[in-house]
Amino acid sequence: YAVLASEIDESSDRLLSEFSLVTARGRALLPDPALALEMPHHQPIAEAIMAWARLTPAAPAVLYENRCFSFSELARLSDDVTRTLVERGIIAGETVAVTGIRSFALVGAMIGVLRSGGVLLMLDPNLPLQRRRAMVELADARMIVRVGHAQDAAGSPDFELPMLDLDVAGGRFDAAFAASASGIPPIDSGQPAYVFFTSGSSGTPKAVKGRHAGLAHFLSWQRSTFGVRPGDRASQLTALSFDVVLRDTLLALSAGATLCIPAEEDVLDPTRILLWLEASEVTIIHIV
Repeated sequence: YAVLASEIDESSDRLLSEFSLVTARGRALLPDPALALEMPHHQPIAEAIMAWARLTPAAPAVLYENRCFSFSELARLSDDVTRTLVERGIIAGETVAVTGIRSFALVGAMIGVLRSGGVLLMLDPNLPLQRRRAMVELADARMIVRVGHAQDAAGSPDFELPMLDLDVAGGRFDAAFAASASGIPPIDSGQPAYVFFTSGSSGTPKAVKGRHAGLAHFLSWQRSTFGVRPGDRASQLTALSFDVVLRDTLLALSAGATLCIPAEEDVLDPTRILLWLEASEVTIIHIV
């Protein structure tokens, strides 16, 4: 404020908005706001995961129910999801909801939607029905990929949208939705990748859309900052409709590491989840 007072004393005829609070020392430390920021290029996250499938196809990608699924198995499942969505008419920028039981199949569905060019909407089956319907409507979802069918205790209500069912164990589609030979479209990093909703604690939940570039940039920073690499084992503990589920699910896979998924009944039990973390030899956990 002393700097500001001095400037005003010297040039009292200037508009207040023309003065600065930056000191001489601060000016030497701060970047020049007139300089253009370099835009880094990051490979879309689904492509990064597929690159690991080509490089290390037999490496463990997802640990679920005491079974380890390889990167090649994950690639095949996401191929099926992607080609089926394209065959069903999903085009870049259209929203596809994914719901059901956290599992290998759910991970494959998420990656498949991202690879199709669709905008991923994660729909937690434990949310109230009215909230889920509002999310589907506000996000203008075109289709729902459902993992685990209706045997999920929370159920998957009929949203009057086309529904694709995935088997929770192995990720197989129902016969009626077998994937065709449709091609997998290229993804531009500027395309929208996902849509999540605010909590609604201050009013109506608001939809927030993110791009492939932003997601790839953030996960690149995470991999570098925390040294995530093949051989690491990361837990997936986040509820599906929180945006951090993208970080929990995709960080390890984009680093060639293993994603470990607990049983639903273990997640909210403090004793069981600690035992599961130890038994699964988890090395990376995101936790509040």
